[in-house]
Amino acid sequence: MTAADKDITVLLGRWQHGEPDAEKRLMEAVYPLIRQIARRHLSAESPGMTLQVTDLVNETYLKINGQSHLTWQNRGHFLAIVSTVVRRIIVDHAKSKRRLKRGGDAVTVSLQDLNDSDAPSSVLQFDILALDEALTELGEAAPVAADVVKLRYFAGLSIQEVSNVLDRSVSSVTRDWQFSRAWLHQRLSQ
Repeated sequence: MTAADKDITVLLGRWQHGEPDAEKRLMEAVYPLIRQIARRHLSAESPGMTLQVTDLVNETYLKINGQSHLTWQNRGHFLAIVSTVVRRIIVDHAKSKRRLKRGGDAVTVSLQDLNDSDAPSSVLQFDILALDEALTELGEAAPVAADVVKLRYFAGLSIQEVSNVLDRSVSSVTRDWQFSRAWLHQRLSQ
């Protein structure tokens, strides 16, 4: 764990305990990380996505700001929650857009990162709502594997960081990552 990671973990604890100025210092420390997660999510979206990174970051901030009652374990846990919030905002935006257009112009996401790093890279395009549905199904069948996808793909955490957040061995996380990539690829390619 780096010094910055420890600082964020300490600030999370201070924020939870209502320490004055902790929220401001925490948000200054995590803003670039939230922005990076938002940019990562939106970079995978189709050009038709009307949501901007700054809007997504601001809406995410507003949603997590009211979550001081949660017990944040560490930086990785916090970023996993942020990633989930970002994903929910994008899915809600896509649902709203689809409703407005009555089924037209599905918002798509690129799943290039679901390929093995050793294999030739190919970009798969899927409707974000189909991906959300597939992740929900994966979560029902294999909850830990779904968590690994959320942390790896959406939060951008390394295998080691996911291992720390989920308190599982690196080899278990690696197996879950391989399984979930194959499962999602097969499910979304149908």
